[in-house]
Amino acid sequence: MHSDAGATTILVVMVLLFVMMLVGAFTSHTLIRDQKSSGNLYRSAQAFEAAEAGLEWGLAMLNGARVDANCNPSTSSGSTIFRRRVLQIGDATTGGYATSPGSSAVGVPACILIGGAWQCRCPATGVGNPPSTSATSASTLAPVFKVEFGGARLPGDTLAHPRTLTITSHGCSARLSGAHGARVCDDSNPAGLVANEAYAKAMIDVALLPALAALPSAALTAKGNVDLGDRAGVQNTDPSTGITINAGGDLLHADDARLSGPAGSAAAASKRGNDLQLSARADAQFMRSYLGMPSEAFAQLPGTRLPCNDTHSCTARELQQAYDGGVRMVWVADRLELSDVALGSRDDPMLLVVGDELALSGNVQLSGFVLARSLTWSGGSAGSAWLRGAAVVLGDVTLSGTSDISYDAPALQRLRVLVGTFVRIPGSWRDKDVRERL
Repeated sequence: MHSDAGATTILVVMVLLFVMMLVGAFTSHTLIRDQKSSGNLYRSAQAFEAAEAGLEWGLAMLNGARVDANCNPSTSSGSTIFRRRVLQIGDATTGGYATSPGSSAVGVPACILIGGAWQCRCPATGVGNPPSTSATSASTLAPVFKVEFGGARLPGDTLAHPRTLTITSHGCSARLSGAHGARVCDDSNPAGLVANEAYAKAMIDVALLPALAALPSAALTAKGNVDLGDRAGVQNTDPSTGITINAGGDLLHADDARLSGPAGSAAAASKRGNDLQLSARADAQFMRSYLGMPSEAFAQLPGTRLPCNDTHSCTARELQQAYDGGVRMVWVADRLELSDVALGSRDDPMLLVVGDELALSGNVQLSGFVLARSLTWSGGSAGSAWLRGAAVVLGDVTLSGTSDISYDAPALQRLRVLVGTFVRIPGSWRDKDVRERL
């Protein structure tokens, strides 16, 4: 009897031990599976967030100024406006920017997260390699993103629209093989992923909000009176517009000024004074017709720069530094005095908005579009004091000396199709791929 009971006890204990082993094995398997799943989700989230960071970084950089090979702001000889590194300039008459992802003619920037900060490379051409790092262990957070810019097709379009772009961001978790991960963090080589790492791809469409919403028809447009002195000149030889001066008030000394319109036309026919429709327009509506928005909104655009603070008046040196740094849209809230400074060119014009009086003196040379509350210009030698583009003034204009204001259609057109702020097209975000290599 005792031997049978002992055998039964041993059998029960063995069964219980076997059951406990099964439970332990199942629990261990579940724990390992959950840890692996959690790790996969963690790495997938890294790759996805890296791709998202690339989208935001790419859009911000498109609206930035000049950068060096490390994507840092710079005015050195080797620096270039970022959008000119990653986009090809199209036809300024009918198009804007033209490029295709991976084109060898443009640069493809790449960044890596090191020590909590993104470090980047912005090559002039080809694919950029993010800075190398010694952080290669599995526990090190070092995700990578690479950003490409290509022409976008809007619904109903058969060809890419010249002023819309698709930003494609490739994000990868941790470290990758190859040259610091730059050449394998894309959808062309998934085998390049290191084991247990993830890849994600996201895209958005962006459109260029032009710096100049509409082209003026006159070289000088003013709601108030225009005093041309006895030697100032205003020219508009563009046959499609042909207006030298369009004023809401009186034209003073217009008969003594140097006016010239299109070939074969009389100079007197190119000027318009006492335009009641022009003088009756509200200032806000007047500014909106050229900027496409109120001046307050223009000042807050990512592509607009305010080179001066509230503690002092803006100087010619500050504007020159802003232009040299790649800034092409400037807002100055207060009175602006400029003397003996050269800003812009026909191929690279500038848009300057002044919330108060623009006071010019001496040999100032401006290429682009100027919008100001009032305008005065004194002094300057013949042929060395000029504004080429157009000027729009909300109040009065007083010119003296030998300054010239000339209508420059190509410069204005470049402001309309090449200069401006890229903005996200609502509803255009999409992800194409999220995967891991286990």
